[in-house]
Amino acid sequence: MSAQIFEMVAKRVLKDTARKNINSKDPYFEEVAVYGRDGRATGRVKKQKKGIPRILSQHDGKVLKKVRRQAYRLDMSLFNCCGIRFGWSSVIGIVPFVGDVVDLLLAYRVVTSCCSVEGGLPESLRYRMYFNILLDFGIGLIPFVGDVADAVFRANTRNAWLLEEYLIKKAETEARLRQEKEHPNAYRSVLADMEDQNGEPEPKKSFWSSWFGGKETSHDGQHTQEAGVAGADQDKSRPATYSGHITTS
Repeated sequence: MSAQIFEMVAKRVLKDTARKNINSKDPYFEEVAVYGRDGRATGRVKKQKKGIPRILSQHDGKVLKKVRRQAYRLDMSLFNCCGIRFGWSSVIGIVPFVGDVVDLLLAYRVVTSCCSVEGGLPESLRYRMYFNILLDFGIGLIPFVGDVADAVFRANTRNAWLLEEYLIKKAETEARLRQEKEHPNAYRSVLADMEDQNGEPEPKKSFWSSWFGGKETSHDGQHTQEAGVAGADQDKSRPATYSGHITTS
């Protein structure tokens, strides 16, 4: 069972690795355009701390902010060399084995912070985060080259983005369920409209509606009366025919 879980988590991690920019985006800062007094863009940008999505609860927002800060310090906070950002994780990992163990403990601390969100993290997501830091630890054991690869892989940044993605989806789901609970009739009408648009069969017409040319009976009986008159006129114009035996009681 554990082997199957490990294989499943490994596939998800490799899929995350293939996703564009999952480990290259700064988890803590973002660049925003600078505008002049006339409201026009100056072509310059400035760095500022990323905002917390408003949909998150106050507690989860604080946890996300803390994880972002930890990931930034470990993966990107020190310097840039050849287009690669280095943080304390890469510098600590230079010390053979001992540095890699310390780096692993610091990365584990980040995952522990992630698990402190309301309701905790799903088991599958925790396994993905653990796999990230273990893979990062294995890469870092390779002298020098492993430290550079460690700076490129950025397990802590990956885990920070995984946490943010999970929290946003969870908050959106909770908001939708809360809205369905508060306004059940509105939600049912939306579902009904969606079913009609998807080509659901129309309700069958009544017998009288099909017999009298699609006119259904209204409350005042006007449609039924008009249909009856039309049917009588048609009967008068038809020749009388004998259709069978007549029985009397």
